[in-house]
Amino acid sequence: MMKGKLGTFNLCQFAGQLTEELHEQLENLGTHGTIDLNNLVRHLLYPVSVNILFKKGLFPTNKRKIMEFHQYFQVYDEGFEHGSQMPECLLRNWSKSKRWLLAFFEKNIPDIKTYKSEKDNSMTLMQDLLNVIETETNEESPNYGLLLLWASLSNAVPIAFWTLGFVLSHPNIHRTIMEGISSVFGTAGEVTSYLQTL
Repeated sequence: MMKGKLGTFNLCQFAGQLTEELHEQLENLGTHGTIDLNNLVRHLLYPVSVNILFKKGLFPTNKRKIMEFHQYFQVYDEGFEHGSQMPECLLRNWSKSKRWLLAFFEKNIPDIKTYKSEKDNSMTLMQDLLNVIETETNEESPNYGLLLLWASLSNAVPIAFWTLGFVLSHPNIHRTIMEGISSVFGTAGEVTSYLQTL
């Protein structure tokens, strides 16, 4: 079911929402400062993915909670290969991260189930997934939430990192991409007005 929802034919329905969420996250960054590229990608993709796949506003907004989420998910993601094959008692940090993320989903599953999009009243992917699995069992819902989160982000961060690294290290490619984006969306000031029409 998840594969079908995120298949090539259905991805176009996420484009407007994805663009809007990314734009919102970029605005929150500000215009000055430096950050490690890998941390930038995580800082952008984690909240966007959580807000689109689960529920708008589910991702923490408090700086300490954001860092906590980043830390636990990063440990979980980096240790997943070993953690899924070895006893959890041998991987203390991974196990702690897994428990924290499962508790996060367990606490938020009731809100995710009742969430309605303000724009079009559509359901999120997690809501569709919960509708399917609720006929079988309710207690596994946090596990499915964690699986969906990991599946959506485990490859997205490295792919985005290497793509951005390549583009930024080749000025001609960067310029061509920026010209293409400007021809579609306009300049930076025009993008805001375009996004408001979506």
